[in-house]
Amino acid sequence: AQPLVDAERLLAGFLPKAFRRPVSPEVRQSYLEIVKQRLKAGDCIETALREAYRAALCSPDFLYQVEPADGLDDYALAARLSYFLWNSAPDDELLALAARNTLHDPGTLRSQTERLLGDVKSQRFIDDFLGQWLKLRQIAANDPDKKLYPEFSPYLQDSMVAETRAYFRELI
Repeated sequence: AQPLVDAERLLAGFLPKAFRRPVSPEVRQSYLEIVKQRLKAGDCIETALREAYRAALCSPDFLYQVEPADGLDDYALAARLSYFLWNSAPDDELLALAARNTLHDPGTLRSQTERLLGDVKSQRFIDDFLGQWLKLRQIAANDPDKKLYPEFSPYLQDSMVAETRAYFRELI
């Protein structure tokens, strides 16, 4: 019944998650203007919202980690931490700490780093980092000579990769 009210509510929930930080009312209003224009053109609310979402997902605020020019704030720190250790956007806990401006506290930062590393999502970081650094992705590129290494098997190859990852996980 009130498409603009619904659109504003939906954009207010979507934009901060997409941009990984709070969004000013002016920015939110600019995306609401897209919805208004599409509604005036005769589109339904779903199509109008898709256009606004598309614009947000194509914006530099979504595509890049935009950080304040005057220094690293807690939202930028949350994004750096989560993309480094999870290859993913900050979760609700990190964003809540950033909203309270407590993520810069050394104790909080340490506990959050340990929490992120203890999560299964950190395996993506380990796999990607070791895959690039030690070229573990290419371990199966060449098979060892069967005469020189008769004990070599696919199981041994998988174990070599798993042991390297487990050692690195323990190291960090």
